[in-house]
Amino acid sequence: MIPEGSLAINAAGYLVALAITAVSGYYTYRQRLTAYQLVRDFLILVYGVIVVLMAVDMARVATGSPALMSVYPLLSFGVGFVEAILLLTAAVGGYLRPNGSSYRLVFKDLRTHTFHLLMFALFIVGTLAAEVYLAALRPFSTVNAHDFAGGTVKAVAYDTTFAATIGALFFFFLAYPVTLLVLGAVRVQNPQMRRAQLGLAAGFAGSTAIYLVSSVSLFDYGLDVTAVAYVVLSVFFGLVARNFRKAAVFAGFVLPVATEAERTPAKEERTTTREGRQVALEDGQLALVEVDTSVAYEESVLEVVRDFFAEKRGVFVVSPKGSRLHTLLSTVPGVRLYTMSESARYIAPSTTRTDEVNIPLFDAGVLLEVLERTLGSSTEPVALVFDSVSDMVIYTGFQTCYKFLKEAGAIASGKKAVVLFVMFRGAEDARSAAAIRGVFPSQLRIGPDGIEIVR
Repeated sequence: MIPEGSLAINAAGYLVALAITAVSGYYTYRQRLTAYQLVRDFLILVYGVIVVLMAVDMARVATGSPALMSVYPLLSFGVGFVEAILLLTAAVGGYLRPNGSSYRLVFKDLRTHTFHLLMFALFIVGTLAAEVYLAALRPFSTVNAHDFAGGTVKAVAYDTTFAATIGALFFFFLAYPVTLLVLGAVRVQNPQMRRAQLGLAAGFAGSTAIYLVSSVSLFDYGLDVTAVAYVVLSVFFGLVARNFRKAAVFAGFVLPVATEAERTPAKEERTTTREGRQVALEDGQLALVEVDTSVAYEESVLEVVRDFFAEKRGVFVVSPKGSRLHTLLSTVPGVRLYTMSESARYIAPSTTRTDEVNIPLFDAGVLLEVLERTLGSSTEPVALVFDSVSDMVIYTGFQTCYKFLKEAGAIASGKKAVVLFVMFRGAEDARSAAAIRGVFPSQLRIGPDGIEIVR
């Protein structure tokens, strides 16, 4: 039996690893707003597999019973092989269909790609053969090993031939899927999701390295560091999950969601002023629209939004929940919402709709991140409507809002994007209003007579 002190230290390591894995799996599971569902589902399944592996090893360390040790290799390798097959499925799916896939589509795609179908079949046959070999010939024995906490635990030692064969098999398990993950990531257009998927490939390469170090420590030095390896592994995959989730919020959100015809009825004529001048806003510049709140200004803003759709732009609206613009534009097909609320602590997908992301209320840092990621991640021309400068001045103060507008202008510069800010006419004093207007090269005004071009 392992000494109580050593058992407690080992148990603490496993519990820390379990807690990190559970949190990572939970937040990945809550990630609903993504076009990369195969990667998401795969991560969730892998977390489940890792939990099972940890449970098996915890039982080995805690009891070391002969009955358990006789089946431990079958359980350990069997669950590990399941993880390897999951990795391959996600890698093939990501490579053949870079913007995401489902398990059903993966196998449909495989039927049309003979090489990958053969490799997939070889992968499955190899895992089954290794498991059958373990069960039939039992090329292992139970040994005593020193654990990292100074105790003695039961472990398994494998025949040299089998260990070498499994090493070669694991190299194949690593090299082929990780190569596909890298090649699939390179084909992803969204730069943030590309980095996240490259991180996934690095994560599996790292996890294999951790496994090999743990195995070498046991076979060459009789030292069992499995608990430490699981802690490192859980942190590794926790970072992978964090990076994927953070990237997927934007990657899935900024992908084109529909054609113009599906979004809203096609508009034959562009919005014009009462003098007949066409309202046109230039890419790469901030635009200001001052509105008279005593009129139905949101209807005129909707006309401008329809112009954006006619230009085949992805339309994003940043507004507080319940504002006049939010209430109207949230009903327009194709409009994607960044909904600000006091309850939001950071950027998070909505739990009620897939075209909405919740963000904190007028948090300048988060708003700049939203602007930068949206303009940098989208694969289509973008129009972003911000509601409103006047509310932001009230919540954050003039200085913070003014600095935010200047930084927003720098982010938008050179981008294929129109960024339109709403300001309530008369809400600011004359000096503040003049300073705000000075930030915007293009300016509109909406009043009782409709839209007017100021400059």
